[in-house]
Amino acid sequence: MASSSASGGLLAMTKRGPRERLREGGIFGVYLRVMKKKHLLKGQGAFTLVEIIVVLILLAIIAAVAVPKYLDIASDAQQSAVDAALSEAAARYNRGYARYLLSNSTGPTSVADLSLDGNLVDFTATWVDDGTDITITITAGPDWFPGSATTTKIIPFILD
Repeated sequence: MASSSASGGLLAMTKRGPRERLREGGIFGVYLRVMKKKHLLKGQGAFTLVEIIVVLILLAIIAAVAVPKYLDIASDAQQSAVDAALSEAAARYNRGYARYLLSNSTGPTSVADLSLDGNLVDFTATWVDDGTDITITITAGPDWFPGSATTTKIIPFILD
């Protein structure tokens, strides 16, 4: 039978537990390490359905808030571009009027006397003088500006 001699013997080998064998290495040790890892990771390998649904609900809430805000910002930017074109057309009229006054010592008799450039990069400006007001009309713009749409601004014509 097995003896428990100082040299170890069969009895000493059978009394070693899994931890001692794990420290030894070998195929059995590798097997125990893999099984231990699988046991530790059990239930942690994927998201649960509840977690996924919570994330989707949060994303839907964020999208519901962000998309209308983006659309408002886009329409505000477009309106700002139209306002900027109208302001540029008014500034060109004022500059042309001032140049005409400096050159001729009298005011112009019509808008045509001012030699205004109506090309405003994305828009086209026209000026109409009805004797009391100057009407600036902006037409033809970028793709988002409908081709048939026009925007007008009236500048009061004040003589001192």
